[in-house]
Amino acid sequence: MPGHAHAAIAAMKARYHVTNDTTYLLSDLNDRSRYKFVAVCLYSIFRYLLALEAAVCPRRLLFCRP
Repeated sequence: MPGHAHAAIAAMKARYHVTNDTTYLLSDLNDRSRYKFVAVCLYSIFRYLLALEAAVCPRRLLFCRP
């Protein structure tokens, strides 16, 4: 993920605080570190990336492969 992933991390944390839904949460709520990258070990990361991909290139799913 590029360095500007911080915006996605902040947006999904804000979404969690409004909806209480962890589906696309990009960080661990118990970890107090300050992230500037995505922790790929969380399953919600893959759900987020697939949803993002479906919005950007709906006919080419699984990370825009032809």
